[in-house]
Amino acid sequence: MEVFFSSLLKLHDHRIDLADKSAKGDSIVEIGLTAVQNVKNNSEVLSEGEQRVLALSCFLAELKEDDTQHGIIVDDPVSSLDHARMDAVAKRLLAEAATGRQVIVFTHSIVFHHMLETEARIAQQPCHTEWIASIGSERSGIVDPSNEPPHKKNTAARIGEIKKEIADLSKADYDPTRSTEFRTPITSIYTRMRESWERVVEEIIFSGAIQRFRPDVMTQRLETASFNPDEDFSEIFEGMKRCSHFSGHDRAEHLPDGLPDENDIRADLDALESFYTRVKARKKRLEKLPKYEDGVVPAFL
Repeated sequence: MEVFFSSLLKLHDHRIDLADKSAKGDSIVEIGLTAVQNVKNNSEVLSEGEQRVLALSCFLAELKEDDTQHGIIVDDPVSSLDHARMDAVAKRLLAEAATGRQVIVFTHSIVFHHMLETEARIAQQPCHTEWIASIGSERSGIVDPSNEPPHKKNTAARIGEIKKEIADLSKADYDPTRSTEFRTPITSIYTRMRESWERVVEEIIFSGAIQRFRPDVMTQRLETASFNPDEDFSEIFEGMKRCSHFSGHDRAEHLPDGLPDENDIRADLDALESFYTRVKARKKRLEKLPKYEDGVVPAFL
């Protein structure tokens, strides 16, 4: 039987033949591409991503023959897929969830994770996320909220971790003249500080309206976004410039090999924390103001 796959999974350009046969009492469906030339294996024509979508399409089509509402588990369905097909798969899985079926998805892709969250929000479907991590060489598949990936942690959590790193550095009798010994921990601390400056911009200044790896812009959050160019820009610029001097960027060939002393490290963190505290308080004041209505915009604070 010749069929066309739905454009929902972007396979509508591929003609296929379905052949049904039985073997030892089991019904087996074989899929072959319809082509002018002889195609021995689908992999001769289809890319790895297209093969994955083809397999997923067959699986979802088979579900339609199942009258039950059993849950389904999908493991990394978007490996080797382009952005458009990733988005199509997210929409299709949410459509399956809308039928009342529980859908569990494992994925390594942060982009696809956010696509699923976005589609769930649009469809008003409940969505729960768990992060699975490996701890050491012998503990894998650990579900622990305290071990969520670094990019998921907010600015406050990041500052707390940097403080701990500085305390550990002090306990190790930090000496800025011992560059070979302490270059790695200093690079880690300043890389974390630089990333935290970036997170303040994303989380507080723009109020999370635009987030990395998310396909959508959450315009309603702009109500509490604020930026004072007379103050904020210079502090952000100088803070990130200082952090970049010691962070993980490739160092200039003739740059002196010295490291900052402990007082300078603490001063750089204090600058970050002070700025974060101030702009966060400003954001909270904006949250208490009347919402945008009838063309009236709350005054800048």
